[in-house]
Amino acid sequence: MKVKPIYANEIHKVVIEDYLTLLTTFASELTNDSQNELYLEAIDTIVDYHNNYDGEVESWIMILPLHLSVMTSGLFIGLETDDNRAAIRGYKLILDNHLHALAIKLSDIINNPNE
Repeated sequence: MKVKPIYANEIHKVVIEDYLTLLTTFASELTNDSQNELYLEAIDTIVDYHNNYDGEVESWIMILPLHLSVMTSGLFIGLETDDNRAAIRGYKLILDNHLHALAIKLSDIINNPNE
């Protein structure tokens, strides 16, 4: 990743960086070097979109987790074979659980912006 996200506050920074670490770890474990490089470039594109978004704050806060999770789910679909199906589905389950927890934390930021 070359593009660094802009954050609403320290909590936003911590939860997004944790999520990015999870996603990039998954990608590095599942892909070869060239696939991983393409994945990281796609993250940069999403982060750039997030950083330059000029709409509602609520939407801006949710851009990264939603777009990153959809992109990563697509990666999983593209990598899944008969041989690795169980492992990929395990990664997908972990991704979904983390996204759910992240959405709750980000909703707290949206609903309590001064905390």
